[in-house]
Amino acid sequence: MLTKPAKVEPTKAEMEKMGRSIGMVYKDEVLSFPAENKQTANQSIQPQAKVVQQPATKQSEVKQFAAKPAAKTVTIKVNSGESIQQIGLRLRKNNIIKDEQAFVKRLKELKLTQEIRIGTYALKTNSNLDHVIKTLVRQ
Repeated sequence: MLTKPAKVEPTKAEMEKMGRSIGMVYKDEVLSFPAENKQTANQSIQPQAKVVQQPATKQSEVKQFAAKPAAKTVTIKVNSGESIQQIGLRLRKNNIIKDEQAFVKRLKELKLTQEIRIGTYALKTNSNLDHVIKTLVRQ
């Protein structure tokens, strides 16, 4: 008489490993940042007016705009025992953020001062502050 082999269920650790391999995380690991420019279901989308500029008629009326420098990727290493002030200063010196005090303040607002992970990060110059923070606190 043949019997069916017993079904072996994966362990919790195996399930967690499989879930993480496809990008799943625990709910308490998700960072919550304030919504910017999001509309609720009850708000209607307002059409935006088109701005049409007339061409300048005189050379003196033509405004010169400096081209925005292209973002460069900079490698930053976060070492064990570094303070958030030291990290913020290094980020500012490498033109990743504009103000290290704003970085420290934002970390405190989000209660993430102890969540920055040691490691090496590739960050773009002139980055959004919240994007930099999200990058530094990921596992």
